[in-house]
Amino acid sequence: SLSTLSGIAGSSATHVLDSILLWSSDSQRLAFTYTRMGGAQPVTDLYVAAANGSGGQLVSAPAATSGGVDRTIVWNPDSGHLLYDLKNSTGLYEFATTSILGALSPLHTGGISTCGDISAGWSPTGDRVAFFSQAAATSPCNLTITALNGLNGRMVVSTLSSQAALADLAWLNDGKRLLYRSTDDVVSLGFTSFATELYVAYAAGAAGIKISSNLGDTMAVYRFEAL
Repeated sequence: SLSTLSGIAGSSATHVLDSILLWSSDSQRLAFTYTRMGGAQPVTDLYVAAANGSGGQLVSAPAATSGGVDRTIVWNPDSGHLLYDLKNSTGLYEFATTSILGALSPLHTGGISTCGDISAGWSPTGDRVAFFSQAAATSPCNLTITALNGLNGRMVVSTLSSQAALADLAWLNDGKRLLYRSTDDVVSLGFTSFATELYVAYAAGAAGIKISSNLGDTMAVYRFEAL
C-alpha cells in the first residue's frame, strides 16, 4: 500500500520536500531532507521515518546546521546512525554524525575545505568515517579517517599538488582500503586538464596508489564500482 512520508514536517508552503531520499542499510527506514523557506535563505534539515511512514522525526540539529544540511548523507551499516555534511554559520563545510533519535555529534573538522567534493563514508564495520579535507586553501587535498566523533584523525593520502581535486570516495568491503578519483596525476605534471585517475588508499596509512592506466592529460575515469 502507499504510505505518505512527506507530511511529517508539515505541508505548509514554508517546507519543501527536497530531492534526497535514502533507504537505511536494513531497508526499515528512509532518510530524506526538507528545505525551510521564508527566511533570509532556504535551510535544509534531515529527517528519518519508518518504511511505513510512521515515527517521522527531525534528526539534524537546526542550531548546528545554520547553513543547512548539504548533499552527502550516508547510513551507518547498523542502520541506527547517519553521517551527513552541513554548512556552518561561516559558510564552511563540516560533517556530523547523528543517531536516528536525533543525538547530534559534530565531527571535529573545524570548517574544512573539501577539495571540491563532499564524499564521505562509514567503514564497513561502522566504527570509522572517511572524508576529503584540506588544512588550508594552499594545502594539498587528502583523505582523512577519524573515529565517529571526529577524534584521532589520520591523514592517509596527501596529494602532490594543492590544485588537485579528489572525488567519489568508497570503502572496500574489507575495511582496509578505499577507492577514489583524483586529478593529481595530471595536475602535478603541469597539465591544465581535469583528467582523473582511479586510486586505492590503505586505511592504515599507506599513500594512495594509482591503479588505472590512462596516460596523458585527456582521458578520465568517471565511474567505478567498489567490490
